[in-house]
Amino acid sequence: MLHNLGAFFGHVIRGVKTPATPPPRVIREEVREHPVDLPEGRVVLRRVIRDEVLPAPASPKRTPDSP
Repeated sequence: MLHNLGAFFGHVIRGVKTPATPPPRVIREEVREHPVDLPEGRVVLRRVIRDEVLPAPASPKRTPDSP
């Protein structure tokens, strides 16, 4: 049981120390709606197209003596 408690706090501490990634930046968003008649009734089909820019993960810093 103590192992589970230690693992729990280890995950919490790792989550606090890990830097949060910035949210993606939305470049363009397009919404297309198309009404359709079905036997159950009229419905609207919606397609959302979103172009986002995701930040690249930070590369580890290299020291002069590393290959």
